[in-house]
Amino acid sequence: MVKRVPVTRYAMEPKSMGSAGMWQFQLYIVAPGDPEALSVSLLDDLLRLTSCRTCGRTASSLDGHAQCLSQEGVHALQMPWSVHLAMSRRMWKENVRIRQKKRAIAERAASDPFTAAHVRPLLEAQGGLCYYCGDPLATPGISALVHRDHMTPLVKGGTHDVDNIVLACRTCNLDKNGFETAPVFCRRVARRLAADQLERARTIRAAVRRWKATRAKERSRSSRRP
Repeated sequence: MVKRVPVTRYAMEPKSMGSAGMWQFQLYIVAPGDPEALSVSLLDDLLRLTSCRTCGRTASSLDGHAQCLSQEGVHALQMPWSVHLAMSRRMWKENVRIRQKKRAIAERAASDPFTAAHVRPLLEAQGGLCYYCGDPLATPGISALVHRDHMTPLVKGGTHDVDNIVLACRTCNLDKNGFETAPVFCRRVARRLAADQLERARTIRAAVRRWKATRAKERSRSSRRP
């Protein structure tokens, strides 16, 4: 019986456009089940086309670069910008795969998961308006025309619970891009809103907070019933 050797899994952190047309990034070791772990095929191709920023040698195998590892356990690497552009579509697909995996994990871990049944009452609490900019979303009850937004993105540790989800227009949801938290995005949106729009948006957010607080009290009372 052949004994399988565990494969070291790595996650990637892009850094910047370096000197002489080189794209710089870092690889760090993660647990085998970590959702951010790169696929083995993409990792092999990355290393084949990458050089170590510490010693300058090709990083075809990180085993030969143990002495280049930083104190934080990070490999600093680089590749020509033209190669990065050629691989950009594969990297984009890998990023989508990682985000979908993290979303699935967050949805399974939710203690009060947001479902289709929550769309209508939340839409009514928001008055049929976008949580961020106050623009009309849709006729109450038509959930297909609204976007569900995680106030704290899943990639930043947010959950798929009702308390972490609001309804937004397509423009705001895509502009928020899945990386900003709601308070940060609200400050950015405020710069482009007129005074009356900003006041309307604040009224909507207050109404949502009241709806979620009332709902939390009802759930707490029902959980204490024998």
